[in-house]
Amino acid sequence: MFVEDILKLKDTLLNPKRSDRFVVPLYREGWRYCEVAIGNKRAFVRPLTDDRRSKTTRKKIEEELCSTYWWAAECHASRGLKKKPRNWYKKY
Repeated sequence: MFVEDILKLKDTLLNPKRSDRFVVPLYREGWRYCEVAIGNKRAFVRPLTDDRRSKTTRKKIEEELCSTYWWAAECHASRGLKKKPRNWYKKY
């Protein structure tokens, strides 16, 4: 469920641009769909089920989005196997 949604947003998650707005599942006190707004220096993350908005630096949110994408790719590559195939990351 979350993994497929994350993998669909590959370009956005790995290369976020200024003034981008998108909805992505992030791990914030559990897995939640969050609206992410990238600014020049700051990024704002707001869970869709909450009104609280958190402010972080752009660099931190870029690292978090990148690690979220590669976590989803790793989960998708193993898909119930005991061991991931060799060179699994080349597909993603």
